[in-house]
Amino acid sequence: MFEAFRDHFPSVPGTMHLPLTYHIMEYHWLIYKLRVNMEAGDFDYRFTPFRPSKYPYEVPCMSTCGMMMSREVYNYVGGWPKELGIYSGGEHFLNFTLATLGYKKYIYPAPPLHHHGDNRNYHFTYDDQKRNRFIATYMFGGKEMAIRIAKHTKAKHGFATWEPVLEDIFQKCGPQREMIKTKQIISIEDWYKSWCK
Repeated sequence: MFEAFRDHFPSVPGTMHLPLTYHIMEYHWLIYKLRVNMEAGDFDYRFTPFRPSKYPYEVPCMSTCGMMMSREVYNYVGGWPKELGIYSGGEHFLNFTLATLGYKKYIYPAPPLHHHGDNRNYHFTYDDQKRNRFIATYMFGGKEMAIRIAKHTKAKHGFATWEPVLEDIFQKCGPQREMIKTKQIISIEDWYKSWCK
């Protein structure tokens, strides 16, 4: 995988990913399938079977477990947003922000990464998870898209509305979003349409 990545980067810049399996499901080799609800501003994915191939092939999104990327790509996107928490949002941030910057994602056709889902000893709440998704959406889609996903997300527990959460995100993540915005070569909407052809 490293040799393929090295030999083809930067002619085809982006990230390279291994397929995945899960405990007691090792016979299933899995990749991600794009799922989008444009009206709700919801850019997501679900598992789909790995397609056997002799060569790496492009996919719209993939897990960051078993992923390889260069330091240049990581720096170009501005690194990991400091506000992004430990669960949910990370793969959305990386997959869809890189897409708007013109980077591609490739599956490396090799035996899969065995992702056993062991207890990682961390905890998160519904509110944390949704905030992380809003951060990711803001990074690749801007305020309008972040407001759209929040509007279609039920607020519960600590919040009657997501408005204070969004304002906090816009303030704390604004500089990185502005940097990303100056580098985007395609909107997330147009990128999505290109995958629907």
